[in-house]
Amino acid sequence: MKTISRDFKAGAVAAIVQRLGAHGSSSRENAELHCHPAPEFCLVTQGFSRFIIGSSIHSLAPASLVWLPAGQPHVLIDQSRDHRMLIASFRPLFVNENAGPECSAALLRKETSRKELARKISRKSTLLIESLLLELDSMNDESGNFAKAGFSFVFDYAWRAFCASAEESARKETHPAVEKALGLLMRGNTEKLTALARASGLSPSALCRLFKAQTGLSIVDYKNKLKVARFIELYGDGRKNNMTAAAYEAGFGSYAQFYRIFAQITGTSPRQYQKQRPG
Repeated sequence: MKTISRDFKAGAVAAIVQRLGAHGSSSRENAELHCHPAPEFCLVTQGFSRFIIGSSIHSLAPASLVWLPAGQPHVLIDQSRDHRMLIASFRPLFVNENAGPECSAALLRKETSRKELARKISRKSTLLIESLLLELDSMNDESGNFAKAGFSFVFDYAWRAFCASAEESARKETHPAVEKALGLLMRGNTEKLTALARASGLSPSALCRLFKAQTGLSIVDYKNKLKVARFIELYGDGRKNNMTAAAYEAGFGSYAQFYRIFAQITGTSPRQYQKQRPG
């Protein structure tokens, strides 16, 4: 994951640009339902993913653009190995200064009730937004004036592209039992299936079928993905923790089990994965 965070001298701009690959986000927060005080948009440029936004599960493909209002609960629950997503976050003051009343109301309202938060935009718009964000990422602008103008344009263009699109990304409402199970798993609950099913109000077999149908993952597969994300967070660059200790702390029963599951999910060995991570 690459993260760029800047406070520009020119004023109210504070934008974060992130590029995520498969399991590139190692933050524990990003493996749990969470929200941010500032609105942001997420643009999928490659691969596929599933995103929980509020009580809905959205299936995202290339050119999917998601606008998340301030305070909107969300979590990325699954992604393909080639998944790439660009994220831009904007301070509320920046939104107030650069957006119209309707846009400001939609993005600064805490936990919006709107359902249409993810839409497909054109390939042309996707490529333009991507190229502009990457250019802003590499910009050396000490005053912040050019960056502020650039982010103002990207913000306005992305919002207009979103509003102009009539194609929603595939979405389904989350069943309360699946929502309960996801919440328990995200919070690190590693109880047996029977206990998880009891807490969710379904039989184990019914919960397994419904969980798979709604998320595209079995409960075991989802647990394993959370463990891998937890390992990546714990191990970091390897200077504060050794690989075996981090694997056990992440919840794996043995190093052999960890190695097998890690390779299965990421497509590479743990050590090779570390070598490929950006410094």
